[in-house]
Amino acid sequence: NELNACHKVAIFLAEKDNEITKKDKAKIIDTLTENYSIEFQQSMNISERTLNSSLYITPGESGFVNFVNREGKICHTAYVKSSDNSMAYYHANYSSIDKYITDMCGLICMRHIESTGIIF
Repeated sequence: NELNACHKVAIFLAEKDNEITKKDKAKIIDTLTENYSIEFQQSMNISERTLNSSLYITPGESGFVNFVNREGKICHTAYVKSSDNSMAYYHANYSSIDKYITDMCGLICMRHIESTGIIF
């Protein structure tokens, strides 16, 4: 099970963070018959009614963030971990979105995600 795509990395991190179970992880992975399949979108609760133009992360709340492009197609999935002290951790896999976020807020926003060994 290679971590060769942003959504696979996000799912891996969510499991390592105990946000989802191994069973949940397997169910989500099974929906990846194609990149961002309808089944994947349904399992992640992605629809026009769940789209937002901004992101507010509540301290202590973690989960998936799915990005859409100007055409409304999903183009990136990330796992965001927020600690109770309002520090947010974002997984990076060197996509153009990750570069843009880094350019906008600096490397300080890309931190080590504990228990995964993945560092930006």
